Amino acid sequence: MAPGRHDRRNQIVLTLVGMLFAATSAQALSVTNEPTPWHLLDDESSLAVTIGLSDDERTGWSSNHAGLMFRLPTGERTRAYARWFHVVYDDAGVNASDRWPEIGVMEPVEVAIPDGELRQSDEVLLWNVLDRHVGWSRPEFGILGSMQWPLLGGLNYAASAWLPFASNELYPYAARSISGRIALRKELDLGPAFTLAFDGFLTRDMAPGGDLLTEDAMVGWSGGGAVLRVNPGGTWRLEGGLSAASSNQTVLELLRIEAGRSLGEGLRCRLCLEHHLGDDQDRPFATRVLAVWSLALPGGEESGDDLLE
Repeated sequence: MAPGRHDRRNQIVLTLVGMLFAATSAQALSVTNEPTPWHLLDDESSLAVTIGLSDDERTGWSSNHAGLMFRLPTGERTRAYARWFHVVYDDAGVNASDRWPEIGVMEPVEVAIPDGELRQSDEVLLWNVLDRHVGWSRPEFGILGSMQWPLLGGLNYAASAWLPFASNELYPYAARSISGRIALRKELDLGPAFTLAFDGFLTRDMAPGGDLLTEDAMVGWSGGGAVLRVNPGGTWRLEGGLSAASSNQTVLELLRIEAGRSLGEGLRCRLCLEHHLGDDQDRPFATRVLAVWSLALPGGEESGDDLLE
């Protein structure tokens, strides 16, 4: 690739980073997002189906979601994708505004008094009293690729955006807000079967539209982690990683273990276990189990020029 093309790609990534840092944010928790699908860089799958279940004994919250991810046509050195999840969660009578009062919209309520007049009472939180919340999360579009940087060598990058087509009642799993994320990953080859990767990310959110949520509900996240990948040969692939994400003064630590196996004919299955360490009151779940089936459809491999060239 010509040096000018490297410069252009680096400028695009740096511009995205600058735009995200420049975005304003309030002081509270933010909506949770699915992690960057780094596996797309070496996976030719065109379609993936995900089923997930989560639970938290401390808060009583439980959830399940089902989603689709499509690989979009791109050049040989980039991967683009779109994914969307259907979410169902039960808050056990303790809704999001109970857990995070600062995110709920306060509305004055008029009450009748004995003389027949109306008087304004104290403000109350405007929030759905239903325990069960059902709906679609925000659709996500993203792109991944690799680039060469001075001193650092090869780096993987990812940029993604979430569109505001979701209900605020699904918070913290979704909200009517636009968000953007930029992520970088450095991989180190430790031998024929081992790869160690370090990554970092930054997410910024716009203020939510509609009712229910204040600007304090959308802060954004920043964080990073390390992943050890093992390819023992054959059809198996194992991963284990630890990451930390910070939103204002909240830090969530997540342990993730994944096992994947090729089933032949372009079909692959992955099983993931995620667990938040500690007992932080702001965690969206304690433990989550994911099952992912991916399929490489005919014509899934694309050729042509890189989108960023």
